[in-house]
Amino acid sequence: MKTFVVLLFTWVCVLPIFAQTSITWEDFLQDYFTTENLEADLLQELEDLHNHPMNLNLVSSEELQQLPFLSASKADSIIAYRTQKKHFRFFGELMFIKNLTYDDRLYMQLFTYVGEADDTPVALIKRLFSGKHELIIHLGVPLYRRAGFRTYSDEELEKHPNKIYLGNKLKSVISYRYKWRDNIKYGITLRKDSGEPFGYYGNYPFDDTSLYFDYRMKEDRFRFVVGDYKLKMGQGLLLGNLFFKDKSLLLNNRDRSAFRFAAHTSSAMFNHFRGAIASYRYGSWVGAAFLSYRKLDAHILKDTIVSMPVGGYHRTISELNNKSAATNYLFGGHISYYKSDFNLGINTYYSIFDHVVYPPMRTSNQYYFRGRTAAGVSLDYYRTTKRLTLQGECAWDGKWRIATSNRLQYSLNDDLSLYFQYRYLSKYFAAPFAKTIQTGGRVANEQGALFGTTLRSFYNCSLHLYVDYSHFSLPILGVSKSSNTWEGYLKLHYILTNNSSLYLIYRLKAKEASIKGFEDLLEYKTTQRLRLQASYSSEKITLSSALSGVGYSQQTKGNSFGWMLSSRLSYKTENKWSFSSFVSLFFSEDAATALYDYVPHLHYASEFPAFRHQGFCLVGTSSYKCGTRLMLSSRLGWMHYFNQNTIGTTSQQIRGHNKIDWAFELTYKW
Repeated sequence: MKTFVVLLFTWVCVLPIFAQTSITWEDFLQDYFTTENLEADLLQELEDLHNHPMNLNLVSSEELQQLPFLSASKADSIIAYRTQKKHFRFFGELMFIKNLTYDDRLYMQLFTYVGEADDTPVALIKRLFSGKHELIIHLGVPLYRRAGFRTYSDEELEKHPNKIYLGNKLKSVISYRYKWRDNIKYGITLRKDSGEPFGYYGNYPFDDTSLYFDYRMKEDRFRFVVGDYKLKMGQGLLLGNLFFKDKSLLLNNRDRSAFRFAAHTSSAMFNHFRGAIASYRYGSWVGAAFLSYRKLDAHILKDTIVSMPVGGYHRTISELNNKSAATNYLFGGHISYYKSDFNLGINTYYSIFDHVVYPPMRTSNQYYFRGRTAAGVSLDYYRTTKRLTLQGECAWDGKWRIATSNRLQYSLNDDLSLYFQYRYLSKYFAAPFAKTIQTGGRVANEQGALFGTTLRSFYNCSLHLYVDYSHFSLPILGVSKSSNTWEGYLKLHYILTNNSSLYLIYRLKAKEASIKGFEDLLEYKTTQRLRLQASYSSEKITLSSALSGVGYSQQTKGNSFGWMLSSRLSYKTENKWSFSSFVSLFFSEDAATALYDYVPHLHYASEFPAFRHQGFCLVGTSSYKCGTRLMLSSRLGWMHYFNQNTIGTTSQQIRGHNKIDWAFELTYKW
C-alpha cells in the first residue's frame, strides 16, 4: 500500500509545475504567513474578512488596513485613486496604483470587490435591517471515539473524575451576520465544541455566546463597537490582541503604528475584550476610549488565581469549574495627531482582576505579572519621507518599567528596501494583555534585533529575507540561565507565467537550551525547514503542490528529519458547484520534525494542523448553491498513520490508525 500511495502522490504533485491571475484562500495563507503557530482566532478573523469582502467603492482606509499586507500608505493610495476617478469601474484598475505590488493585487482579490458606488443617505431603520443578512449553521461529526467518550466504572471515575467528557461528540456553531454597506455590521455567534455539554452544566444552551455591533460614519470620522472587540495600540506593548506576531510581516510595509480596533467575529473564546470602544476624528486629531468587563477562565486556589487557561474548552468537571471563574475590568484611552507622513500618539490603560493573580513561583516565571491591578502608558510615533520610514512605541508599566520596539525602513528604489527592527523588553516589564513581534512567549525579558531586505519585480522574481537575534537575560522555560536565539527566513517567488509560479521558503531557528542533567550547560537546538511549491491558477481551477522538509539537530542527541509531499486542488463550475481537496504523504521521526500545512476547512475551523509520525492525509470539501440564497457545504477528512496504533494521549486518545472527521454547513443569505 505504501508503494502505491507514494506513486499516486508523486503523479499528483508534479502536475502544476507547467500548467496566476488568481489565488485561493489556502494558497494565500501558505504563501503569506511563515509561522505554523498562527493564532487560530486571528486566522478566523482574517477568514471572516475573506468571506465578507469589502466594496472598493465604499470601503475606508481604516477598513483596508485590517488586511495585514496593506500598509496605511497603500490604503491611502487606493482611496486617493478612487476619489480622483470618482469610483472604481473594474478590479484591474488597481494596476494603475503605483505602490501596489503584484502580490498586493493578487491578495486583494480574496478580500475586496468592485460594487456599486451609491452612498446616498438612507433612513436609520433601513440601514439597520435592510442590508445583507447571513446565517451559518455548522455541524462537525467526528467518526471516531476519543478516550473521554468511553465508558468507565464508578470506582475509576471516583478516582479520576476528569477522564470523561460531559457532553456529546458533536461540534456545533450557529452564526448570524448583518452588514449594511460598510457602515453598520452586527452579529452573534453560538458555539459548542466536541465534548462540551449542551443545555446543562450551566450552558444556556451553548457553551459560549459572542455578539457585536459595529457602526462607522463615512471616512471613519466616528466609529464605535459594542460587544466583543479586539484592540491594538502602537506596537502592541500594552494591548495587542489584534496583532499578528509573524516577523515576516515586518517585510511587508505594515507601516503606520496606528491605534486600531475591530469587532471580534471569530468563534474563539479568548484573546478579546467585551464591552465598548469608540473613536472620533476631528481634523488631524484622533481620540478614543474603551472599557471592558469580562469573565475569564481561571484555576483558583485559596482565593488566588494560579493559572488562566486560554484553550476555551469546557468538557470535563475541572474545565467547567474553571469556566468564567475570574472577572477582569479594563478601561483606557488613546489620543494622536495624525498626518499622512507623521503620527504621534499617547496610549494608556488600567486593568483590575477580582482575585489576586499569583502563579506558583518557578525559575522561569519569577517576574511574571502578579497582583490584582495592571496599568501602563505608552508613546507611539511614525515618520516617513520618500525613502525613509521610522516608527515605534515606548511603553511603561504601572511600576515604570520600560519596553520599546522600533523599526526603520529604507527604500533604495521602488523595488529594493532594507529593514531594521530593535526591541528592548525589560525583564521586569508586566503587561498581561500585550502582544508584539518578539521571539519569547510574553512581552518581557528580551532584547533583539532584526535585519531584513525585500527585492521585488527583479526578472519576474521577488525576494524576502531576514535574520533575527534575541537575547533573554533571565531563565525561560527549558533554560536555567540567560540564553540566545537566532532565526533566519528566506522566500523566493518566481512568476513563470500569468497563471503559474514557483516558491522557495527556508526557515532556520537555533535556540539555546539547558542540557538535561547538566542544567548549567547550554546547547543549541536547531530546526531548519524548507518548502518548494509550484502553483497554477485559472478562472476555474487552482492547483498547487509542495515538497516540504525539516531537519532538527541537538548537540547531545544527534539529528532527526521529516518530509511531506502535498497537493491542493480547487475547482469551480460556472454556477452551482465548487470543490477543493488536499492530499499529503508525510514522514516525521519525532515531535521536533513535525510538518505543517493548511488544509481546506469550512467556516470556524481554520488551522495549520501538525503532521507527525508516518502516514497520509486526504481532505475534500464541496459546496452547492441552491439558487441565489442557500448554499450547502460538506467536508470529509481522513488521517491515516502507518506506524501508530493509537493517536493522541490522555482523554484525547483515539484507538487505531485512522482519524476521520465529517462536517456539514448550511449558509443562507438574504
